[in-house]
Amino acid sequence: MSQISYTFYAIFYIGFTLYAVWVWRKTRTWSSFFVLLVSAALIYDNGIIALGNTLGEGDLLYVLTVGRFCIHFTVVPFLIWTSLKQAERAGYEWAQTAAARWGFGILIGVLILSGFVSEVHAIELELMTVDGVLRYMQPDAIFVAIVPVVGALVALVIGALLWRRAGWQWMFWGTLVIFVAEGALRGTENVVLLVVQNGAEILYMLAYLQTELFFEKA
Repeated sequence: MSQISYTFYAIFYIGFTLYAVWVWRKTRTWSSFFVLLVSAALIYDNGIIALGNTLGEGDLLYVLTVGRFCIHFTVVPFLIWTSLKQAERAGYEWAQTAAARWGFGILIGVLILSGFVSEVHAIELELMTVDGVLRYMQPDAIFVAIVPVVGALVALVIGALLWRRAGWQWMFWGTLVIFVAEGALRGTENVVLLVVQNGAEILYMLAYLQTELFFEKA
């Protein structure tokens, strides 16, 4: 079942990324571009897992899996910048200050650097078969979970602010859904919860794009 799920989500994110390209071409903002970048990364993320059985044990699958981990540290943190720019477009003066830009930029830099130092630098992957899918995993990868959580916390706060100032609820509820799904899935490989988590992730990503369009039309 997981094999089908990962294949489906890899294909789905191809279409989703095309939609993200359309949104970016319409808005022409860095914040939209970063959502597009993460969406493209999710094609790779799901695709490598889906290809695990086909590629089999060996250096190729190992190296491609290391690439998956690197994506979490180098791409996902930039959604934090998207949150800042959305707060700015909502009219919050603090979001327009140099201090906010430096603060958010430093947070992004710290997440990227910490990811490489704590995880990728000393990565040790183990070959496992989970629900029929062959993949390399890092059993004690704690920081890989911290990066999206920090980003989601920022998005949740900004989402609440957007709701308050602009009456726009998408970002708040889309982020809340991912928290509920991640909490339910953490520590388990139940395929039903896997589907729920990926579905929540789609809503989360869609919330970013719809928020970008909302401010473009405002």
